[in-house]
Amino acid sequence: MMLYLTLPLMALCATVGGISLDKRSKCPPSKEWDIMKLTQSWPPAVCIYLQNEKKKCDISSNITSWVIHGLWPTQTGTECPNFCRDDWKFNLTQVQALRPRLDFNWPSIDFDGKPEYSWTHEWEKHGTCGATLPAIKDELDYFNVTLGLHEHFNLSLILQKSGMNPSAKNAYKAKDFMTAFKKGLGVAPSVTCVKDKEDEKFYIEQVEICLNKDFKPIDCQSYQSAPVEDLLFKPESWLQGGRVDEGVLRDVLIDCGSDSDVVYYKPMPSKQRKVLA
Repeated sequence: MMLYLTLPLMALCATVGGISLDKRSKCPPSKEWDIMKLTQSWPPAVCIYLQNEKKKCDISSNITSWVIHGLWPTQTGTECPNFCRDDWKFNLTQVQALRPRLDFNWPSIDFDGKPEYSWTHEWEKHGTCGATLPAIKDELDYFNVTLGLHEHFNLSLILQKSGMNPSAKNAYKAKDFMTAFKKGLGVAPSVTCVKDKEDEKFYIEQVEICLNKDFKPIDCQSYQSAPVEDLLFKPESWLQGGRVDEGVLRDVLIDCGSDSDVVYYKPMPSKQRKVLA
């Protein structure tokens, strides 16, 4: 018997990469998209987000690098489309051959969640929209392609080559991360940080690499003409300067503080499996 996994009610509270799964963006009927966003998260910073929300996080001892949040077909300047095929539910059996790679590269960091919940969400919200592309026509293709892209664009290695390693002591400027990513990728991604409510420090949390439909990296919107120094502020500061419109703001460097703030690259917990409250 085929096993069809759908999102049970308990999964609606699950969180992936700092984003609640129960939020459906309001999108127009059109399912058109022109770019994809390969979104990767840094587990220790995801834990900060969860702890800010009074939730527990769980980083398995075998997790040593950046993990996948998702691959998102996107119409430039929007957060759409999403949930393109309500009749196409996630079928766990279709990706069983990928299970070892999925468990390692696409785990759940939320202590109360299971990876199957996030895989279900990512397929039904994003994968069904990308299935118009022959290379990702079904669940197996979507997850296999995403895994391959994640393994190819190795963010840990990119940062390491620029001398940036996880550390509780080393502090960087947001532009240092942007410079390292642009050097390693050849394009400028979109970066999100999280501010710890306890120590009030900023930590790098998530990176979105923008791709065309041939899976080639491209500059994320807003970076093409902006100097690195202009990418350090929250979107509100861009509005005040009148330099870009609201549609563009979704793709700039988010919540990494001002030019005077430093950003940390939080290290992994000890090799013992830890549940952080």
